[in-house]
Amino acid sequence: MSMFFSTLLVHAYSLTLQSFLSFGFPLLAKLGKARDLHIDDRRRLPYPTRIFAGRSVVWLHAASLGEAKLLVRFMGILRRRHPEDLYVVTATSVSGVNYLKLCRNDSMCAIGFMPLDTVPLMTRMVDRFNITRVWLMETELWPSMMWVCSRRGIPMSIANGRVEPKSLARYHMSGALFKPLLYNVDLVLAQDEHYAERFEQLGISKERIQVVGNIKSRVSIQRPSRRRWAEFRDDMRLAESDIVVTVGCVHPGEAAHIRKAVEGVAARKMTVKWIVVPRHLDKTPAILEELGPDTLHIRDGRVPRTWNVCLVERYGVLEDMYSIADGAVLGGTFVPVGGHNVWEAAQFGIPVFFGSDYHTQQESCERLIAAGIGFSVNSGEELAERIVRTMRTEAAAFIEAQKAFVESTRRDLQVLEPLVP
Repeated sequence: MSMFFSTLLVHAYSLTLQSFLSFGFPLLAKLGKARDLHIDDRRRLPYPTRIFAGRSVVWLHAASLGEAKLLVRFMGILRRRHPEDLYVVTATSVSGVNYLKLCRNDSMCAIGFMPLDTVPLMTRMVDRFNITRVWLMETELWPSMMWVCSRRGIPMSIANGRVEPKSLARYHMSGALFKPLLYNVDLVLAQDEHYAERFEQLGISKERIQVVGNIKSRVSIQRPSRRRWAEFRDDMRLAESDIVVTVGCVHPGEAAHIRKAVEGVAARKMTVKWIVVPRHLDKTPAILEELGPDTLHIRDGRVPRTWNVCLVERYGVLEDMYSIADGAVLGGTFVPVGGHNVWEAAQFGIPVFFGSDYHTQQESCERLIAAGIGFSVNSGEELAERIVRTMRTEAAAFIEAQKAFVESTRRDLQVLEPLVP
């Protein structure tokens, strides 16, 4: 009976979205919003990029850029487990789709936006690619997708699962819709015990939940290739001998701390080149004002002169800028934001520094702190002192800590992979 009511609710929800396609889309087109929202792309299936007939095809879906990066990393685990499989990869946001396209490889048979979550489109999606399994990154629960997969007997799993209290309350309010659909979820790889308990509260049995930690932290720590490192440095007018610190995902209000760190490091007779990458490009003017007038502003990739501090106003460059750095500073931690993905920097084997507000990355940051390769500070002046200690006076201690951490991450991957069906 519960599945009957869930089916009614799914179809009512699907019809609402279909009505939007019929009536809302023309209005958005008239207002000039359809292109910005990529409505046309969301009304159709991702276009195949290679032949997939006769192959097992797995659908991986992420919400936005952060989850898309997780998707690519998780797909590496799946490829090692099932090298013969192919993958349809989708995202909800524009930045997520663009990142997936940048990471295209020969195991991806289609890349694009997730189609609007209607029963007809989801049915076409699983039929067109003959989907054999669906993996959702973190918690992307789409009723029509889940209902179609349940009807077709296609297992669904959740990687890096988390449910925040507000989301839990919303799902409880929609219990008649979601609870029967969650019976088809055969595995949740939860980030921690709290999230695991919330998945149980949603109706997923304890036997189908594995607590594996944050998969974003399950990274292979390694430096980029020497050739790639040298090419990127040359593009930025950096010498191989330059000491570089990249400050990523900076918000307004944080650059003043970075400016104090720049001055503090220089006062300690340590020469450092600073690369600053904003979290949101439209906030660049405010960040430049905080950094000061001597900051080189790079927009189009050309670096016209040498510099000590530069701001790179471009999307999709953050990991490249981390890869050429000798140290990194995590933005969103000197203002009440809570931080961003610390592993984007830590994966390159460099020390990572962050402010005191890292609540959205607490497990990851505390893991780095415990390992002796991550460092929390309270101010720009303290950041300068910590950078000089870690990267100059106590560099040997950091190197030893990093070696031990690399070995621990290797063991973590060995534990995780056997859990993946």
